Amino acid sequence: MEKKIERLLDWACGKKVSPITIELNPTEKCNLKCKSCWQRANDTKTNELSTDKLLSIVKEAAELGVKEFRIPGSGEPFVRNDILDVMKEIKKHNMYGLLITNGTLLTKEIVEELVKISWDCITFSIDGPDAETNDYLRGNGVFEKIIKNLVLLKNIKKDKPLIRFNVVLSNKNYNKLHEMILLAHNFGCKDVQFQAMTVWGEEGKNLLLNQKQKGELPRYIEKAREFSEKYNIFTDIENSLGAELINNTNKMDEVIKEKSNGENKFLSLPCFEPFYNMIIRPDGSVGPCAVFGKEESDNISEKTLKEVWFGDVFNKMRASLLDKQLFSFCKQCCTAVHVENVKIKNKLANFLKNE
Repeated sequence: MEKKIERLLDWACGKKVSPITIELNPTEKCNLKCKSCWQRANDTKTNELSTDKLLSIVKEAAELGVKEFRIPGSGEPFVRNDILDVMKEIKKHNMYGLLITNGTLLTKEIVEELVKISWDCITFSIDGPDAETNDYLRGNGVFEKIIKNLVLLKNIKKDKPLIRFNVVLSNKNYNKLHEMILLAHNFGCKDVQFQAMTVWGEEGKNLLLNQKQKGELPRYIEKAREFSEKYNIFTDIENSLGAELINNTNKMDEVIKEKSNGENKFLSLPCFEPFYNMIIRPDGSVGPCAVFGKEESDNISEKTLKEVWFGDVFNKMRASLLDKQLFSFCKQCCTAVHVENVKIKNKLANFLKNE
């Protein structure tokens, strides 16, 4: 977070600096069909960047001053048999590495390699503390495979990689949040991220909480918070599952606008992502966040990272946000990104106030 704040302070002072984070999506292919996934409503047949291109992106990012690579779960990264080569290249350049996985395709050989290269963090997408709940949401037999690989990882790893859980809230698991904390504790996981669900299709709509369940949610949040304190597990559950976010998924542009008031133009930005973050999709299209539209994108197949980052597309997006103009895709902003933006705003405010 601190390096991120340093870069953003440079932007606030009028200095254009390189991104701190790159989210590299190697594939949109996945071996699962989770009910809440965006892929349920999208055609995911896209071309993918070659291994050589992915490796060259990592090298160029290191030269540009990028400090962190995230390999998110827009598809399952381990579907690509070259993903370990990309991860090795990231660590070769001493950049922080985080990968999100559904946890079903890990093997003993993969885990041993992750430990060997000191990969920093693996986030497991898991939506229930038991097979009945998780497998309803993510597919038959998935829970058993995740548990098997968590045991494998726990037995082989030392300090790294750090294990995290990512849990998407639904009407099937809202009353089991504390059990997710307990499950995390059992496998040495020290960080559980809860996330309000963005609806992408009919199956997602069917998983939303009704009014009665929304009324019950605060006591389950409090119970999960108590468990997190008891077992010393980090979770930002009170912010990430607040009523404002639960009630406004798919209308996040309205929430973002409400938080973008203030006298300082940079501090009142609706979103900081285009000032520190770059996302590269499998086809090479580049934007500032996971939900960016094609009309607001560049392509790494045609330009260098530096040309994209300091180019017209990103500059226009930054200018629009400085004028508090949001984009059509902002309504489907990931709630976790919004929570992160609020944290950034508060930290920046403290730094600028003390200058």
